[in-house]
Amino acid sequence: MALRRFCTVAGRLLVLALAAAIVPACKKQEDKAPHLVKVIPNFNANGVSHFPLIVLEFNKAMDVSTINTTNITIEDHTVPVPATFGGGWTVTYYPGTFQVVVMPLAPLPFASPGPDWDVIVYPEVKSADGFNISVPLTGGVAARFKVGNIANSFKPSFPTFAAATGATTGTIDFTWTKAQENSVDIMANYDIYMSTTAGEVDLARGFFLTRTDNAGFTMGNGGLSGTLTPGTTYFFIIVCRDNDGNVTITSEFSAQAKP
Repeated sequence: MALRRFCTVAGRLLVLALAAAIVPACKKQEDKAPHLVKVIPNFNANGVSHFPLIVLEFNKAMDVSTINTTNITIEDHTVPVPATFGGGWTVTYYPGTFQVVVMPLAPLPFASPGPDWDVIVYPEVKSADGFNISVPLTGGVAARFKVGNIANSFKPSFPTFAAATGATTGTIDFTWTKAQENSVDIMANYDIYMSTTAGEVDLARGFFLTRTDNAGFTMGNGGLSGTLTPGTTYFFIIVCRDNDGNVTITSEFSAQAKP
């Protein structure tokens, strides 16, 4: 994708609400535009993996038709004209948490002394009530980070994965084969995020629990895995993370704790 708007890096304004979109207390007119309230990774983070988990959280519900790879892009921070990342990316919106997950489809390269990678939000992004985000035509920098000099540039994958009602009351059984990279089994962490409501799994805050290189386990019955309410349906997203920080993310799925 060619860069839609030629501009200097200095011409872009930071989108992040905490830094650039705070409305003065004396301002009488209500600011109805959507703003970012949390971003992962941290702004100007160093040593980020080739396949990082990128999360943008807005302060209100968004118009899903405007949350796409045209209006939210990955670009390298090159002076004077930034260039769009050629490897492609996906953009996924989670309506229950107002979160957008941006995932590169190819490894983001390391370069010295640069580039820094930018996630750019363009003004066509709208809230569900029809208000455009307040950024210039050239777009606003929502996230900026630098990829580390990490030899492993593979993205982990789940060969198979499933979750189902457990055999005993208040449990859910998880099963999967080990994550792979380049068709080879790897050691990995499986960070499990959970909610009792569809669409509200929160990826911008702490995971419920994590497992390491596990081919499956039973959640429930207290202990590390917590206690689940019998008969309740839970919703999950799992982030698989290799030892170098490269991640892949499942779609949201659900399973019922055995009544």
